[in-house]
Amino acid sequence: MPVSEPSVYTFPDDNALARALRSYIYDAQTVSFTRRRRFNVAVSGDALPKVLATALLSHALANPGDEIEIHNWSIFFTDERAVPLDHSDSNYALLKKELLDKLPADKQPIIRTINPAHLGDVQTLAYEYEQVLVADFAKRDAVRLPKFDLVLLSCGHDSQTCGLFRSHMLPNLSSSWVTAFDSPPDSARIALTAPVIAHAMRIAVVATGVTNERVKRQISTDCLPWPLLNKMAGDRCRWFIC
Repeated sequence: MPVSEPSVYTFPDDNALARALRSYIYDAQTVSFTRRRRFNVAVSGDALPKVLATALLSHALANPGDEIEIHNWSIFFTDERAVPLDHSDSNYALLKKELLDKLPADKQPIIRTINPAHLGDVQTLAYEYEQVLVADFAKRDAVRLPKFDLVLLSCGHDSQTCGLFRSHMLPNLSSSWVTAFDSPPDSARIALTAPVIAHAMRIAVVATGVTNERVKRQISTDCLPWPLLNKMAGDRCRWFIC
C-alpha cells in the first residue's frame, strides 16, 4: 500500500522543470547503479522526448558531478503505435529525433523497440514486446511483474498516458505486462499495463503546456488514468508541472 500521496512540483519555466527532472533522473540512476551497472527506463511519447532531451543534453542544467551515463541505460517504451519505426507517429522515431540522434556513437543506450515484423497483428506485437520484457527482467514464471528503475510519462492535453485514454481503462487492469488496443483516430497501439507502470521504483509524470488547475484535476478525480496510477504508486510517483 502506498505510504503517502504523489509529490507534485510546479516550475516557472521549461528550463527549471528540466533541471529538476535531470536531478531526479540522476538520483534514480545512482540508486540503480548500487545494484547493477544498468539503468532500466521506460519512456512515453508526446512531449516527453523533447523535455527529456533538454534535461539530459544541456550542460547548463547539470549540477557538478551529476554525470548521466546514458550508455548504461536500457530504454523501453511505455507504449507504441503499430507503425514502422521510422513513421512520424512512432514514439521510437520521436525519441530518436529529439535525443538519440544527438548522442555520440559511444554514448548510445540499449533501445528495446517493438518488432516491425508484427505490425499487421497487434496482439502478436504486444505478446512479442512482453517477451522482450521477459528476457530482460527474468523468466515470466519467476517474476510477477518487471520492475523498472524509472518510468517517465507525459501528461498531455487529452489526459492520456501510455496510450490509455479514459475509455480504455479495462486493459489497464489486465494481468498481462503488455496490452493491445485500438485508439481512434490513431492506429492500434500496445502499452504497458498499469500494474507494470505502478510497480516501478520511481515514476515521473511531466505535464507541460497545461494550466496548473487542469493538472490538479487530472491528478485527483477528473481524468483517468491518473487517479488510478497515483493510488497504485503513491509516493513513488512525482509530478513535474510547468
